[in-house]
Amino acid sequence: MANHYLSTLNDKGIIFLSGGGDEKKSWVIDQKFVSILKTKKILYIPVALNRDFLGFEEAYDWVVSCLSSHSKEFLEIIMNLDLNKITDEDLNHFEAVYIGGGNTYKLLYLFKISKFEIKLKKFYENGGIIYGGSAGAIVLGKNIATVEEEKKENNGKCLFEEGLNLLNNYSIICHFNPEEKLRIEKIKNFIKKFKIPVLALPEGSGLIKKQERFYLIDKDKPVFKFDLKGKFFLINDESFY
Repeated sequence: MANHYLSTLNDKGIIFLSGGGDEKKSWVIDQKFVSILKTKKILYIPVALNRDFLGFEEAYDWVVSCLSSHSKEFLEIIMNLDLNKITDEDLNHFEAVYIGGGNTYKLLYLFKISKFEIKLKKFYENGGIIYGGSAGAIVLGKNIATVEEEKKENNGKCLFEEGLNLLNNYSIICHFNPEEKLRIEKIKNFIKKFKIPVLALPEGSGLIKKQERFYLIDKDKPVFKFDLKGKFFLINDESFY
């Protein structure tokens, strides 16, 4: 992303989408995310993971280490495991919400039954920053059935597929590999069934959405777009709708 675009990103109302991968692959995305934070207050939502409390503590330690490496200032990162207890007032304390990866169906289920979906949308509409990694990115799209195979991992709690639809009516797929023919066929079948275009993010790639426009975070790590005809093509333009 060119520097003149970075200069406009210090406003709020921004979504970061990460295609997944470890901290080395998401280094540039994480650096951009941390660099625009002013108050350095982040709410961490790891509930898509299937972990016990100790496992969530390990996830928290990881995200603190990962993000803090990009800041000379202290980052106030608070983890929440019970979405029912988060109020609008609680959210207003934070500048950004970081939604981690895991099972997308579990994540959406918890967002819906707790009504956190409504609160997060309000947070975003009021100018908040959202970072979605892997499942955390997919849930922000229009429909999460791009990862329909995750249903069987979620103990039957697959009541919802309509995502938060904060991404210009796109659905999202992460960990995308353009060499995986089976995955491509699954995406085409999804488009045929739901009539929704798809943005496919390989690991290490990322997008920023601001004012209804998408910006490629790293031009060396492009993303892919599937149109309504199921045709897909590489996007390496600096920005697009």
